Order: sequence, then C-alpha cells, then structure tokens
Amino acid sequence: MTVLSVKTGTDPEVLTVGLSVGSFFCLRAVYLRSMDDASAVLVPGASLGDEALEDLARASACYEAEKVALSLVARSEQVSSRLILKLRARGCDRAIAETVVDRLRVLGLVDDERFACLWLQSRMRRKAEGRSALLAGLVSRGVGREASASALERTVTAEAEDALLRRFLEEEGLPGGGGDFGARRRLRDAGFSPRAIRDAIRPDT
Repeated sequence: MTVLSVKTGTDPEVLTVGLSVGSFFCLRAVYLRSMDDASAVLVPGASLGDEALEDLARASACYEAEKVALSLVARSEQVSSRLILKLRARGCDRAIAETVVDRLRVLGLVDDERFACLWLQSRMRRKAEGRSALLAGLVSRGVGREASASALERTVTAEAEDALLRRFLEEEGLPGGGGDFGARRRLRDAGFSPRAIRDAIRPDT
C-alpha cells in the first residue's frame, strides 16, 4: 500500500494522509509511534507496511478523541481520571483515551491540582466544612491523593479552616465552650482538624 497524498491545514501538526486503497487518515503527527520522522516516511509514493498502517489508524483515533476531549475542556475544567471515563463512554479505547489525556496534561490543558483548587474555592464559598471532608469531596470527584493534598495545602490554610469552623458554629447555632462535647463531635463529623477544633473551642471561651 502506498501513500498518495499528504496535506496539512491551518495546524501544521495535523496531517491528512491519502492511501492507494482510497482511504484517508486525519491525524496529529505527535500520536504516531512507529515513525520517528513522519515527514520522511509519509510522502507521496512511499510504501507502508502493516505496522505503519496500524500506527496511522491509532494516531487517527487519538486525534478524533482529542477533538472530543478539547470540546469537554472548553466547557469546564476537567480532572484527568474523569475525562478518561468520559472519552471511554464515547467509545474511545482506554489506551487511546489515556494517551490523549496525557498529552493535554503536558500542554497544561488538563491539570488535576488546578481543578482541585478551583473546586475547593467554590465549595468553601458554599459550605462550611473541614479539611478531611474537603479531601473526601476531591477524591470522590476523581482527583488523586497527591493532587488533592497539594491543593488543600495551597487553598485550605489554617486561617481558612478556622474561618470555616467559625462559620459552621454560627450556621449550626453551636456554642464554642470547651465543655460542649456535642459541638466537638459535630465539628469532627464535619471534617475539621483536631488543631482547628482545639484552637476554636477552649475552656475559657
């Protein structure tokens, strides 16, 4: 099988490759695995073996998945694990979905820690809860432990958690006296750290 044509559009990395059997592949060159130098291999008249054809098909599938992923990213911030699931739900092979999401992460278009920070900021405006509850919320949304911990460190400072705790006490109508064990239990259940509870509820308050 031979290459009949290779065309580029406004994006020079995107190639449309026409083959002698009448088929066409639209792909991004970066997704090719078996061709170290696509510009030297994909030229009119070049003969392609089975491995190269499989590579073209895979790269084309990656490019189609990338377009879907970019449309999702354009709508809202995405977390990588959930984006992979969304691509799979749209018929993408897992390996294809992971390859595409990895590339978007390298480009900075998908960033789990950024997603986590934005979610934390939004959540903290809407609800008063502690660090462990916020961590559980991130994990339930597919954010990994490392990205979650880093986002918490950046966003939920000791001062921020103290302010959330005061809001929680006020909203729930709870006293701040050190002898109120019910209030302490409610604060623990709401995910506040022992440090925040200890600093906020003292015998002399």
